[in-house]
Amino acid sequence: MPISKIALLEQEKGQSIESILQDAFAIYGTQSEVAKALGVTQSTISLWLVKLGYEVKSTIVKKSA
Repeated sequence: MPISKIALLEQEKGQSIESILQDAFAIYGTQSEVAKALGVTQSTISLWLVKLGYEVKSTIVKKSA
């Protein structure tokens, strides 16, 4: 059975996926940027957050002209 991306990241970083995500969000700020940094899709980050018990919310902000 292939090793999961979560297990690979935890092994590589020596931290739990929750700690990895917390650190990545502190640096990169958004799911999209965290996903790029970790080599996964934004939807994967969203799924991991839900599995970890986080409530994922979206914010829509109108651009100023």
